[in-house]
Amino acid sequence: MNRGFDYLDAHNYDQGIAYFEDLLKQDPHPQVRMALASAYAARAGIKIENIYNFIAVKHEPQMRLQLSGLNFSEQTNETVKSLEAFLAQWEQVPNVSKDGRLDLDKAVKILSETDNSGARLYSAMLRVVVLKRNVGDGVQQWDLRFNSTSKKICTKDIQPWWDWAERVFGVLDKLGTDIELAFPKKQEELRQYREQLDDVKIQMKQVKIPKGEQCF
Repeated sequence: MNRGFDYLDAHNYDQGIAYFEDLLKQDPHPQVRMALASAYAARAGIKIENIYNFIAVKHEPQMRLQLSGLNFSEQTNETVKSLEAFLAQWEQVPNVSKDGRLDLDKAVKILSETDNSGARLYSAMLRVVVLKRNVGDGVQQWDLRFNSTSKKICTKDIQPWWDWAERVFGVLDKLGTDIELAFPKKQEELRQYREQLDDVKIQMKQVKIPKGEQCF
């Protein structure tokens, strides 16, 4: 596989992808799948060192919410600190372009065709990048809609938002599957997360968006 990695090191991503695709037809080993997924990820601008950076934040998060002098409970203070730590971690997740997201979609599809724990862990990490892109798209669309002249939410706006929410939950669902396969001994610990996610998806399917044009 060295030739394929030589292509990637030289930024010849198309050649690297073609090489590993041909190799996968001859040898469907998980390592070959991971190599091909890495080639797609590299073309998307996501490399293993980028992924490592958001897995292990090496610095203390900067506290942007000043709590000194405020009469908050200790539990509230701890919650805010946890939120700051999460935001610091989230900011380390690499950003990917819309075209890059298509490459990451191909990468996780390739990795989803094996139950190898290492491959599914890699898939989970790539899905987090996809999740950030999906969330970013939703926030951007909301900003555009909120800053419009009418500032009203109409039924024609609800369906695209609902579709966006379902895509986000879809990524979370597949992310849960990846994590379960990556850490089979922790399936019991992850069960509650999956049950809560399933409950939300069921509730979403029960919601009926009003027909006709209404604004609120």
